[in-house]
Amino acid sequence: MNKKQKICLWVGIAVIVAMGLFPPWQPKPFTYIGWAYSFIARAPEEHNGIDVITLCIQWFVVSVIAVSLIYTFRERKPKDEQKQ
Repeated sequence: MNKKQKICLWVGIAVIVAMGLFPPWQPKPFTYIGWAYSFIARAPEEHNGIDVITLCIQWFVVSVIAVSLIYTFRERKPKDEQKQ
C-alpha cells in the first residue's frame, strides 16, 4: 500500500468509528421529531433507539467509497511490464 491508500484506509476507519459513536436515533412513534445523531452514551430522551438499518447503510456507503479510493490510488505498472 502506498501513502495515499493508507490515508484513505485510516480516514474511512475513522469515519466509521465516528458514525458508531454518534449513531442515528429513531424518533418515538407519533411524534414530529425527526432522526437525531447523538453520542451513544447519551441517548436523546425523545427518541426510541438506534436506527440500525440506517447506520449499516452509512457504514456500507463509507466502506464502498474508501475501497474505491484505495483502488483508484493503486500504483499502476507501465504497459511494458504488464505484457511480460
